Amino acid sequence: MQIIIVKPIIKDGQIQLDTRQITFSDYSFLRNELFAVRLSSAVKKEESVCLLIGEAADKKIEVLQSAGAIVESIRKMEDNFVHVTFWDHSALLKLEMTIEHAQAYLDLLTQSLHSGEQVLMSVKNGLIYNVRPYDGVANNWFRDSRQYSFEPSTLKPVITEAELAQIFTYLANEACTLNPLNIDYCITFQYVWDGCFARAHKMREVMQSQFNVTCQKIFNYGSLAVAAYNHCVTWGWHVAPVVTVVSTTGINEQYVIDPSVAAMPLTITQWRNIQLNSCSGHATLYSYDIVDGKCYGRKNSSGNYTSFDDNYHYTNIWLSDHRDTPTFE
Repeated sequence: MQIIIVKPIIKDGQIQLDTRQITFSDYSFLRNELFAVRLSSAVKKEESVCLLIGEAADKKIEVLQSAGAIVESIRKMEDNFVHVTFWDHSALLKLEMTIEHAQAYLDLLTQSLHSGEQVLMSVKNGLIYNVRPYDGVANNWFRDSRQYSFEPSTLKPVITEAELAQIFTYLANEACTLNPLNIDYCITFQYVWDGCFARAHKMREVMQSQFNVTCQKIFNYGSLAVAAYNHCVTWGWHVAPVVTVVSTTGINEQYVIDPSVAAMPLTITQWRNIQLNSCSGHATLYSYDIVDGKCYGRKNSSGNYTSFDDNYHYTNIWLSDHRDTPTFE
């Protein structure tokens, strides 16, 4: 296996790679739709890309998914893996310390942890293959979101069980895999690893515009794990909309709407427990917060929720960038 870092450029109206770094005998990988999307995104953000070149005779080439991130925590495990969580991404990723340059990668992640600056990582299926200094336009998913004061909502704060079922079905059918036509940006339920903040915010927008219903958000923190697509997905935190539902007996209860992890609405306890899947071997719940639905990203180091996306600008960018991203490749 070989890792090559290349800066894609636009030349003669087409995306090209700096082939001074490597000679390709087969450029067919450039015609892969997902890889083309990643190259296009890198050009737009002025980022480098990471090519993973296989050891087999056919020298299979992959364009790995890359993301700028700010490290929130680093935890060394007993199995030669380091677990890394982030302020601006929900995924809990793993760095295998037996790979080439692993210590250099860990040093860069540690530097990000202490400085609060972004690093650029290339990942596949939850594993970190490369870490390098960020060389593109800074990702400000949360830090650059416009802030404003909370205002009372005029939308419905309580719904019926029938309305809950209707809303859940409507939102689940807006999945990118179903090519929906009802909303401007489909919801990336197929990409379970990351982006829960964008999915939750888009669901909030749809609930308001289509159903005149308000919601809160629930942020869950821990060493979280869920089973998805016959694999194990791990998070450092996760967020979804939560609504208040009145039962036929007149009792109010809160339900979480999260089609990325369940085929039906869940109570708060059910939703948190589903993130304790044994697939990771170390899933643990820490704490959770229920906050105003306007909150976009996780709480900061002071424990406050200070990021918002009131015009859904960052939400829609994320959904557009990841509409074709699979959970596992």
